[in-house]
Amino acid sequence: MMTRRTLLTCLTASPLLNAAAWERRPYPEWDASLRDKLLTDSPWARQVSVRYEFVLAVGDAPAHTEAELTIRWASALPIRRAMAQEWPAEGDKPEPAEYIITVSGFPQNTTPRGARWLEAQILDSAYLTVKGQRSRKATAAYVPPHGTHLTAELRFPKDPLLHEDDGTVEFTAQAGNFRIAQKFALRKMIYEGQLAL
Repeated sequence: MMTRRTLLTCLTASPLLNAAAWERRPYPEWDASLRDKLLTDSPWARQVSVRYEFVLAVGDAPAHTEAELTIRWASALPIRRAMAQEWPAEGDKPEPAEYIITVSGFPQNTTPRGARWLEAQILDSAYLTVKGQRSRKATAAYVPPHGTHLTAELRFPKDPLLHEDDGTVEFTAQAGNFRIAQKFALRKMIYEGQLAL
């Protein structure tokens, strides 16, 4: 006879019940809410508030405000799949040769020197860091020069590969008054049984 304790133990131990929504529901059956969760608040994506100052006109005192930025591992398979569903015109993209991180949400009016300035600033300062290892510097950056908010795409070398046992990887970057730092737990970035970066 199965006791209540035994039943609870079995349910708790069930991999299906403990799995994240994107594991329980097979791709391409992800709905809009699941895709939004993956792209904004998941092991591969985080939204952060960044305080910064800007000057509206020459001679004005600096104004202070905050920007909501989204930092996302765009090279990770679950992110690539969610984006392919969200923007079908882009289609499914193959696994890239580098780690790709995007930072979106830079207000266009706070970067008056334009996309190329933001591109150069963030390329010069972006790193991936794991404790006890040499930091990886971004090797390329691209900022499309359109929209009311800008997105920076950064590429980092995969050699050597990051591993689940590395613990935590931190992304840091700076562009003018924007100082960005976000940690990601590698052990949580598992998808279909593999570390997905």
